[in-house]
Order: sequence, then structure tokens, then C-alpha cells
Amino acid sequence: MRKTLFLLLAVTLFLSSCAELGSVKYRRYPQNPFNDIKTIAILPFLNDTLENIDTKNFANIFASELVKFEGFEVIRPVKVLSALQSCKAPINTIEDLVEFGKFLKADALIAASITDYDQYPPPKLAISVQMFRIKENKLSNDDINKIIQSASWKPFRITDKEAGNVIAAIERVYDSHKDSVRSELQSYAKAHYEEDYAFKDGTLFMYDSSRYQQFVSSQILLEIMSMVKDEDNK
Repeated sequence: MRKTLFLLLAVTLFLSSCAELGSVKYRRYPQNPFNDIKTIAILPFLNDTLENIDTKNFANIFASELVKFEGFEVIRPVKVLSALQSCKAPINTIEDLVEFGKFLKADALIAASITDYDQYPPPKLAISVQMFRIKENKLSNDDINKIIQSASWKPFRITDKEAGNVIAAIERVYDSHKDSVRSELQSYAKAHYEEDYAFKDGTLFMYDSSRYQQFVSSQILLEIMSMVKDEDNK
């Protein structure tokens, strides 16, 4: 009997500690993992859906999430858009984008395209995000092929010529119908509200599109930062 009670207590403590770890994850964001990148420009997001989406607001939310990572300076979308209008140069390729990044005095740029969005609760959002460095990396043929084969093709088409500028190019779907997404969303909500707050279970994030975009932005950025750390540890 005592052994059974001990096991039940151990399991309860383990589960509660896991929940707390999920909450802590979003209270203490990792530091900037790059040695040569400090200033990042966020381009206005593109809408490749038939839905009416406030892409300017989404891009600004994304920028606000990036600020949570210590060691970055962020050029927000409104300033990027103003610079685009000033320079009047078309940006159709990654090469154009890199030149524009130099104009902004940025070390890297992030571009994104929303590819699917069902805003009705529980929401589903698909997004393609690309991050480019201004200073090109020298890559082996194997590394170039790996990037070309795995990279997303939106918003910019990536060829072997520009592979050295690619930091990350991913497309992800965040469907809150799935238990795994809802669990992560709950952890994120707990980190942003006091324990006795009514919406700490993530309900508000599913009913408020801006809040859900905030959650998605954090997931994308955490994944990109972890990818960089994994590469550095190889």
C-alpha cells in the first residue's frame, strides 16, 4: 500500500513539474545564439490565403516576440515598409533582399507568408518563414543540397546561388484541434498570466486571433533559435 501511494505521489510530482517546466520555458527566453547577428529586420508578412488577415499587425506581433530574446535589436515592419517605399527598388529575389538588408544596416532579415488560416476557434494557422543573413556563409555542396531540399519556397525561391544566405526556411502548421498544440498553448498562456487568472488554460489565445498569432510567433522563433544552437553543437 505504501509503495503504491509513493508511486502515485511521484507521478503527481513529475506531472506538476512538467507543467511548471512548460511555463518556465516561456518566461525565460534563450539569448541570441548568433555570434555575428544582432540587428534583424522583419519584413511585412504576405497573405497567400483567401482570408482577410491583418498582416501588418501579425508581423509586428512577431517582432515583439523576437524582442524577448536578449541580444537582438529589431527593425520593425513599419520601418521596413517605409524604407521599401523610399528606395523604390523591387525585391523579387534573395539577392535583391540582401541588398535591401545592407540599406537597412541589418545583419539578417525575416520574411514570412501565411499559407492557410482558419481563424474560428479552435484556430489553425499555416505559415512559411525564411530567415536570411546579409553576410554570406561559405557552404559545402552537401550543405547547399540539404538546404535546397528541405527549405520552404515561400516567400522567396531559394537556389544554390543564395543558399549561403539562408539561416532557416521552414513551413509549419499550428492546428489547435491537436492535443499537442493545445498543450503547448496552455503552457504559453500559463507563462503570461497569474495562476488564478481565468484564461490561463489558453482559451483566450484560441478566441483572440492576435493572441494566437503571438503564440505561433513564439513557436517559430524558438524553433529557429534551437536549430542554430544544434548546428553550433555539431
